[in-house]
Amino acid sequence: ERGLGEGLGTLRGIPKERILCVRGDYDQMENLLELYRIPHTTVRREALGDRSLRAARVLFANCARRPDSLAETRRVVELVRAFVERGGWLLTSDWALDPYLSLGFPGAIERVEPVRVQEDTTIAVAPADARHPLLDGVFPPRVESRWWLEQSSKFFVARDRERAQVLVRSEDSRERYGAGDVV
Repeated sequence: ERGLGEGLGTLRGIPKERILCVRGDYDQMENLLELYRIPHTTVRREALGDRSLRAARVLFANCARRPDSLAETRRVVELVRAFVERGGWLLTSDWALDPYLSLGFPGAIERVEPVRVQEDTTIAVAPADARHPLLDGVFPPRVESRWWLEQSSKFFVARDRERAQVLVRSEDSRERYGAGDVV
């Protein structure tokens, strides 16, 4: 709570409809929101609708075990694309980048097939732009920051720097796996 400072108080004061979390099978970002007592609404992917997205400002998309039908995937991708184009923030994990970003915003990012991670490991990470406000307080001075990768991690590269801004990079990942964009 020290690190988030006044920002945490601001987050706790917003209506729960402003932060929407799509339930997933592997990630549970809603647990982090609950830990920090940040108001939010959690929905199943099939319950995601234009009405809930119109009220939201931030959408957390957890990764799912099984893909939706093609029709359901298209419906959700179109809703999320419209949400982002209206100024909404989308936060996903690596497995959830497909389909949300790769289908919703073709050419902005590209999934790459680097040398595979052989086992769960960590990589050294650093801010791509230490002055970016979203990274304020994330990287403490004189501390090596590490990022956890699991054996099944997916890798993406930002191709269109006008539409996709890299916040965190890893020279370690680029050298070991051929892809250095992390966040």
